Amino acid sequence: VDEEQRFGVKQKELLRQLRLNVDVLALSATPIPRTLQMSLAGMRDISVIETPPEGRRPIRTHVGEYDEELVKQALEREAARGGQSFYLHNRVETIEDAAEKLQQMCPELRFIVAHGQMRERELEERMLSFLAGDADVLVATTIIESGLDIPQANTLIIERADALGLAQLYQIRGRVGRSDVVAHANLFYPDHSELSAEARARLATLADHTELGAGFAIAMRDLEIRGAGDLLGAEQSGHVAALGFELYVEMLGEAVAELSGQRRPVARPVRVDARIDAYVPGSYIAAEALKIDLHRRIALSESEDELRELEAATEDRYGPLPEPVENLFRIQEAKHSLALVGADYLVFRGGRATVGPVGLAAAEVREQTLAQWVWGHTFGGGLFGTASSVAASSRAETLSDTAAGAWITAVAVVGPVLEVTAVRPATPAERAGLLTGDAIVTIDGRQPVRQTLDLNLATGMSSQLRVYRGGQIINLDLVPRAPWPQPAGGGATYVRRVLTSPPPALEMGKVRGGSAGLVLALAYIDVLTVGDLTGHRLIAATGALGPGGSVDPVLAYDAKVDASARAGASFFLMPRADLSAVEPFARGRTSLVGVSSVKEAVLWLCANGGVSSVCTR
Repeated sequence: VDEEQRFGVKQKELLRQLRLNVDVLALSATPIPRTLQMSLAGMRDISVIETPPEGRRPIRTHVGEYDEELVKQALEREAARGGQSFYLHNRVETIEDAAEKLQQMCPELRFIVAHGQMRERELEERMLSFLAGDADVLVATTIIESGLDIPQANTLIIERADALGLAQLYQIRGRVGRSDVVAHANLFYPDHSELSAEARARLATLADHTELGAGFAIAMRDLEIRGAGDLLGAEQSGHVAALGFELYVEMLGEAVAELSGQRRPVARPVRVDARIDAYVPGSYIAAEALKIDLHRRIALSESEDELRELEAATEDRYGPLPEPVENLFRIQEAKHSLALVGADYLVFRGGRATVGPVGLAAAEVREQTLAQWVWGHTFGGGLFGTASSVAASSRAETLSDTAAGAWITAVAVVGPVLEVTAVRPATPAERAGLLTGDAIVTIDGRQPVRQTLDLNLATGMSSQLRVYRGGQIINLDLVPRAPWPQPAGGGATYVRRVLTSPPPALEMGKVRGGSAGLVLALAYIDVLTVGDLTGHRLIAATGALGPGGSVDPVLAYDAKVDASARAGASFFLMPRADLSAVEPFARGRTSLVGVSSVKEAVLWLCANGGVSSVCTR
């Protein structure tokens, strides 16, 4: 079904009834809201053709109040460069008068009129005459909306654009710009004060989306303006305000999952009471609708993987997450994880967390530790060592929870990786040894960016890849080889996301407890990146990890300072909040450095002899 937007629901259902079993392929530059919503909801498959024909150029679109002088200039400019124009006047009763008025404005141009109430032969003759170049301007109704391909016609004037639909306007605009010549579309309305809110939204959308292949984006905007309609009935547009959007989407998703045979787990409600700022500030996302949408998408996320993908997408679109937004994601992550162990609530106060109730009967539940979900914040113990190996003593019993929180903090500091999703055979990526699931942490000692790979391949240069695979770091060389040109990405496909693999094994010695948070995070960062963050020195560190990677106070500083001095550490990194209290008994024994976050500790190490790829980020 081509030009699907021109058919009603009953017409399309009648076509399906021609055969008992029929496959339907619908094509449209601007799908109607109902069809688009059915595709987005998973009820239909959808493919988007994004590659324009060769040589096509974006259409320059002007939207404004009707101006006879602009009309005259536009028509004469097109005729002067040897082209033709469309003038859309969508009233058959007055179209001849409109053509006469245009003839008086531009007496040197040739005008011809066409509309759907003409006899078939007369209409055909006029269209063929215009196609042959016997007229400079075709004055027509919306019959030109589809089916016309006249490359020499590259100026369009719509007299009452406010009276046409969004998809209709996009289709009509597509009558021009069908060659390598820059086309112009002028969308006029009579008076700005008379425009309805929906008309303003339609015209603004056309003005905003002038790039090639903008039909899908315009259809999405049309869906937003008009609503999705009745997916189970004949209405092709209309809102679901009476039901409520969230409930509507949830019910629709459950119905689609049930009909497709998928199990849809019921989310367990978890209450999180944490006295921290968790919101989307206006300085990060200005538009209220976008802020609400982000809150909605976080709240509706159904898994940690989905949440991480949303977090990476948000950072990619709006920039690094400010602390309140990061807290918002961490709270939702805690809800997901606590639901898995059967918890109903989490209360976080003064660095301590209370969770309840949690049943510990199943073995898989016993393996879940609280600190995996609460920023790795545990209590007791101490740690001393370097950022590449940890070796010293402490009094606490376990380190697994602290390690989990430190790993989460470390991968956040390192930033997104390129995760390999597929590797084609006989390509540079396969010859280099890349495997599906590998995480490229750096390319040539810098942040992994797909364009760097493609640029190196195009210029015949090899790429040095630092890859994280199954808890181990592997260094690979991706080398271009004939024939040319090289396949995109070296023959592999990638997705940019935060590293989600389990942490690598470290030499822990006797290190234990929540005080190990800072040094473990630094150790993980050092393992993942190229170079030596410590600058080939012994660095001592202590500090519990708090929200957003903050370094929080610990206990027993006297024992920690003694251990640092005995080990011969060059510096002792510690929570900034306790620096003044510790300085008196540390003077002359070790050099104290106060930090308030893991990122600050990394910056200090980079500025004081550390040589690591993380220092360039």
